[in-house]
Amino acid sequence: MLRGAAGNDVLNGGFGNDTMSGGAGVDRFVFSGAFGRDVISDFRTGADIIDLSGRGLSFNALDTRQANGGLDTLIVIGNNRILLEGFEENDLRGNMFDFI
Repeated sequence: MLRGAAGNDVLNGGFGNDTMSGGAGVDRFVFSGAFGRDVISDFRTGADIIDLSGRGLSFNALDTRQANGGLDTLIVIGNNRILLEGFEENDLRGNMFDFI
């Protein structure tokens, strides 16, 4: 489990399966290389950013799915997965991501 503090945090789980919680503040969740199957337990609209830079992706190219009966959102990137717990797929917006 990777946990941020009360400030603005950068969390990068690296290779392997991780659960990340940014806590309060504006948090950046970085996903590079083969990151595995990661969970963000507290992604917040208007505050947090999912960093997918360097992958050549765009918001419209993302493979997103409802998960766990629509309560969560799954983002699929090749063999890698990002699960946003308690976040509905319809609430995803392009400004929640950094692709550059």
